[in-house]
Parts: sequence; structure tokens; C-alpha cells
Amino acid sequence: MNVFSSLFCSCGIQFVPPVLSRLLSLPRSVPDKASHIRRPRKRPRRAPYGRPMAVHRRAAGRARAKRADRGTGKQPKSKESYACHRSWTMAQVKSKNTTLEMVVRKAAHAFGLRFRLHCADLPGKPDLVFPRWRTAVFVNGCFWHSHRNCERARIPRTNVDYWTKKLRRNMRRDQESVKLLKKSGWRCAVIWECQAKDTAKLDRILRRLFASMPLR
Repeated sequence: MNVFSSLFCSCGIQFVPPVLSRLLSLPRSVPDKASHIRRPRKRPRRAPYGRPMAVHRRAAGRARAKRADRGTGKQPKSKESYACHRSWTMAQVKSKNTTLEMVVRKAAHAFGLRFRLHCADLPGKPDLVFPRWRTAVFVNGCFWHSHRNCERARIPRTNVDYWTKKLRRNMRRDQESVKLLKKSGWRCAVIWECQAKDTAKLDRILRRLFASMPLR
């Protein structure tokens, strides 16, 4: 047997069939493993679609992406872009989804009332609209809409002419929108800031408005 093994080696034969290797008691040659490994196919990278993802808030050392306004789709302005600090302060005043509105919504929802919000097809865009009772409710701030005989409805001491004209325009706009709603057959009600902050007053107003319906 040693003679046959020396013959194969002298001829330069590296691969020996399994049958002969068993007969000749020679070690079975193993092919190179690297040539038999299946490598994954490289897929081409596709271009990203849509807008880039927002950076996570807690990502350290990265710029935080500013979210666009849902209503207008515009990016919020930075504080430095305004002409003065007063104009920036005025821009922070919200016209929708204010704290007072959320209080009135929770109280109405607790009574079992269902409503729509900020209907653009109605004059003045009422804050709460109850279509079943043809009732429109405005939640007004005492200062911005000049609530009579209220401590909050005071004209600032600085720039009196500007504030007087602005608040009068707000009052005229409110009166016109109420007139148009009443002509269309809608009931109108105004819940003021001082009334919304008092839970007992707010409950009485809602019960008076919807007295025909058994509230919770």
C-alpha cells in the first residue's frame, strides 16, 4: 500500500477519490473552503424618497429638526427673525386649541355633548359647533375681545392708540360674525375667559344652553 501512495505523490496527483483513499489509507484531500462560500449579493442603494427624517430629540451633538405647522405647513420662525421682542410675543398667542378651549371642551364632553371644532364654513369660525342643536359657541379671552366690566379687559398704558384700534376691530368682527350666524338660523353663545376658569359658572352656562337635553 505504501508503494501506491508513493506513486500518486510522485505523479503530482493531489486529489484522490474517496474509494482509493480508503484503500490506500491516505488522508482525503479537502477542497478550498473559500471557493465554496456563498457571498451575499450587493443590492444597489435606492435614492431616499420624501423629506428626510427628523432628528431624535435626545440625539447628542445633532441639530434638532423643526416641525412644520400642521395648519399652514410652514416652518416656525426663530425668535431672532422678528423685528422686536414685542412682535415675537404677539406671535406666540394662539388662536386655536388654547387652554380655555380645552377646558370648555372637557366640560361639554363630560355632559355627553358632541361637537365640531373651528368650522371654516361658518362666519367667524366658531370654536365649538353643535350641529344637532344649531348652536355655535365662541370661547373668547377677556382682554382680546374686550369683555365689559371685567378686570382683565384693560387697555395697556403704552401705545394706547394702537391697542384701542386693534381691540375695537376685534369687537366689530365679533358682532358681524354673530349677526351672520343668527341670520342663518344659528344660536350663538360666548363663553368668556373669567367664566371658563370658574367650573360652577361654566356648568351653569352649558346647562342653560342645552336645557332641552337631559345632561349627565
